[in-house]
Amino acid sequence: MDKVQTLQGFRDYLPDAMRLRQQVIDTVRKVYELYGYEPLDTPALESASLLLGKYGDEEKLIYHFQDNGKREVALRYDLTVPLARVVANHPELPRPFKRYQAALAWRAESPQRGRYREFMQFDVDCVGTFSPVADAEMVLVMAAAMRALAINDFVIRLNHRGVLNGIMRALKIADGDVAAVVRQIDKADKIGGEMVVANITDIIGAEKAKALQEIVFEKNSDVLEVLEQRFGNDSEALEALANLKEIVGLLVSIKGKYIVDLSIVRGLDYYTGIVYETYLGKFPELGSVFSGGRYDKLMSKLAGVDLPAVGTSMGVDRLINALASTDFVASKPLFCIAVFSGFEKEAVELAESLRTEGLRVAMALAGDKLGKQMQYANNIGANVVIMLGENEIKQGIVVARNMESGEQQDIKAGPVEGLAKSLEVMVR
Repeated sequence: MDKVQTLQGFRDYLPDAMRLRQQVIDTVRKVYELYGYEPLDTPALESASLLLGKYGDEEKLIYHFQDNGKREVALRYDLTVPLARVVANHPELPRPFKRYQAALAWRAESPQRGRYREFMQFDVDCVGTFSPVADAEMVLVMAAAMRALAINDFVIRLNHRGVLNGIMRALKIADGDVAAVVRQIDKADKIGGEMVVANITDIIGAEKAKALQEIVFEKNSDVLEVLEQRFGNDSEALEALANLKEIVGLLVSIKGKYIVDLSIVRGLDYYTGIVYETYLGKFPELGSVFSGGRYDKLMSKLAGVDLPAVGTSMGVDRLINALASTDFVASKPLFCIAVFSGFEKEAVELAESLRTEGLRVAMALAGDKLGKQMQYANNIGANVVIMLGENEIKQGIVVARNMESGEQQDIKAGPVEGLAKSLEVMVR
């Protein structure tokens, strides 16, 4: 029989990978809850009309089809538009509504390292407030999540769509060309700044393209002050600039972990205010691992009332690719109990007592052949094998073997608190 392969851009998660994914999600979930966010879940399949028309040029990546009832449906592209539907359908929810959600999303894009057609997103959003505190909190949440994952080599790159629009007006770029220019800027990390400028030159000409390059791609610490002079009497641009300055002023606790970068635009059409992307110093090729921004008009469009919103999304799969080089531990130590024929009851009772102490315990279940049980323990990555047979029961001990060092100890079987502590010491 021919081997059945997974579809391109999709993959299975075997136990080691799944444990890491679960721990990433559990770790970040605790961070979100520290900031007062509540859990939410939504269906994988939505009405196509909900998703279509929300993502601009990226709409072509939506998995869109007819179901058996000839209904037009689509797999969710992200978790933001479904959130808008929830808020629109449930006016009883508190304002602001602060939620997090970890769920799969699907995009029909070209697979590459750290990027799949099926992937896990982990979003946190605040709906119902224009407060810059909410914007700043998103940036603080991202930084806190990265620290919780033992990732310290990162930078959060900030911009504001209102500021970017102001730059376009200051350079007298025609309204009909703005969207095309923004799409090119958004490609900078993929195709490089030189190619972006060349493409923009084809759209707006060399003079304006050079001026745009000097503003957007040249990094300097006083960029916001320079922009204030350029904006002149453009009240809308000045208001956006003031908003960005206020948000930045609230980020004192993470100084050095963010920069203002006017080349960050976020490709989706629904962003209206601050936008941000998080990059890893050692893995720039992975792209942004945490991104989002303010999207006030999307919620208002769906809910029929004024509902400002801001949020961020963590790329779980991309982060997992980077965690192998950090101090992040994938799981708690695993203890494996060898089960000897005639002493199954004692082995089960021992395992249950250790689990009540918070230890992760597996049963070998391979009969009375110790060699096979040791091999099984090795195959599942057990740190310590615990042996409990007739002699051990008579002496009131267990025999514990560290699978890495080969060290073996006789440990008193009770009380269980002491046994658990002694076993944990063996893997430190």
